[in-house]
Parts: sequence; C-alpha cells; structure tokens
Amino acid sequence: MIHLVASHPHYRDHLQPIWDSLPASEKGYEIFGEERKVIPNHEIILVAGYSEINRFPRNRVIYVEHGAGQSYVGLTAAVKPYYSGGPQHRNTLGFICPNEEVEARWRTAYPSKPSAVVGCPRLDPWHRGDRGHCEPRTVAITFHWDAQFTGVPETASAFPHYLPYLREAIVAWNQKGWHVIGHAHPRYPALAAFWKLPEIRDLGVEFVESSDGVLDRATVLVADNTSLQAEFLSLGRPVVWLNSPAYRKEVSHGGRFWKWPQYGGPTIDNPASLAELDLDGLQVPTGHPYAYADGLASQRAADFIVELVTPPHQILSGPVV
Repeated sequence: MIHLVASHPHYRDHLQPIWDSLPASEKGYEIFGEERKVIPNHEIILVAGYSEINRFPRNRVIYVEHGAGQSYVGLTAAVKPYYSGGPQHRNTLGFICPNEEVEARWRTAYPSKPSAVVGCPRLDPWHRGDRGHCEPRTVAITFHWDAQFTGVPETASAFPHYLPYLREAIVAWNQKGWHVIGHAHPRYPALAAFWKLPEIRDLGVEFVESSDGVLDRATVLVADNTSLQAEFLSLGRPVVWLNSPAYRKEVSHGGRFWKWPQYGGPTIDNPASLAELDLDGLQVPTGHPYAYADGLASQRAADFIVELVTPPHQILSGPVV
C-alpha cells in the first residue's frame, strides 16, 4: 500500500497527478498539511520533500523531485537532504526525476536505488494544451524565498536588491499596456504581503497566490531563482533572469546557475534597468530542462511506481499472452 504525504501545497501540486494515475488498488491515505495518520512501518509513502521523511522516518519512500530539481551539491555547505543528490535518503526505494541531470545526481549518491526520468507530472495539463492559454500582455514577477540557512549565496532572495526599483518598473510596464501580477513562493509570506500593500495594488498589480494561476495567465515571467522559470521555458514562454550581487558567476551549480539562462531571455544585473525592459521584444526560448514535455509524465511516473512495488513473482505469474 502507498500513501500520499504532502505537507505543503507545492508538494501536492507535484504528487497529485501521479497519485491520480496510480491504480486504486495501490493507494492508501492522502495526508495533507499537518494532518496526522498512523501509517504502518512496512508501508510506503509517496513524497516530494525531505520534511515528509522526517515525519515518517520508519517508512519506505518513493521520492518525487518537486520543481525542476535545482541543486547546490557542488559545494560542501550545500550537500543537504532536501536537494537532489543529497544525503539521508537511505529508506528511499526509488527516485522520480524531471531530467537526466537530476537522475545522475541521485544515481551517483545511491547507485543501488532505481530511478526514472519522467518529465514534470505537474505540467501535464499545460503540456497537453488543456490549460494555460494565457492572458495577452500579462507579466508575472516573483522571487525566491530567502533560504540563507543553506550557507549558499545563490539560495538567497534577490527581492531586497530589486525592491527600490519595482515601483518604477511596474509603472513603466503599465504604460506600455502590460498587466502585472505578483506571485510568492508559499515559504515567502513577506513577499506575498508586499504584493498586497495598498500602494502596490493601486499600481494595478494583482497578487496571484497559486503557481497554477501564474501558469494559466502570464505570458512572460520575471524572476530570480524558481522552478517556474523552467516551467515557462518548457511552455515556450519568455523568461527574464534577475541576478543578485550575491550570485557568483564563477560557481556553476547547473540548472538556474548557469544552464537555464542559455535557453534565452535577457539577464538583469542592474535593477535600475528593469524599467527599461522591452517586454514586447522578448524572444521565445530555444529549449527547456525537462526530458519530456508531452503531457505523459504522470503516467510514466505511475508505471515506474507500480513496477517498483510489484514483487517479481507477481509479474512472472501474470497472464500468458
């Protein structure tokens, strides 16, 4: 029996499509937020974050990479269990990965554990064209939550660096006919509060809480470091890359630092130049970091899970065709 455990909404976003694709006979509890249920130690949990493993330390785990698998494992200070390739995943049965780069990190760390490259299950409805037809001339702007506890400068938020220049940029974009929506990671309530300030709302900025809403509506994304950047690239939508002075150009982590920007889109180092950005002149990206963008990632992940948990004798004793 497999149980879904998602303590945060963005974890659930990545797990739910896989869960919905699993056979009903394999599914047990769905546990969301801080909800508590007793799961027998011999049963399996499907998770998208290391915090769930801490909650259920005796259960076996199927680990789904949430987001695009950004990691910072090139530095000793960043070898953390919550990034791909990190330690303390000894109870994990297998890893579900968005691309070969992420899979290689897990395979290096745990060579005996199986893994699958599936793409991004959360994006299946958008990759199939069922969602995300967008609103014309709508730009979303967001920033990474401030994760300086990692000791890695690239996990810090660039929001303080750009804050003094955001009003000027928003006014300039409005004057050119663009509608601005603000978004904040669930772990960045201070940014959400900023978008809700009366003086910001008076500029016509609309706060969109869910990342699904951003994917449904925005044609352009302006951001510092977020998996939304990878998701926009995979949908063929322009991305503007906001750099912070804390980001080290000489340190390469892969992903956002510095592979994804090579797919296209302007890079901003000077926040004062944000207002001069030509949103109408942005080019579509030339690629994206997912192995697949065909709308079938959830099914690939579900097939991997079923094979992973099915005893070999059950497979061999199936009907002869």
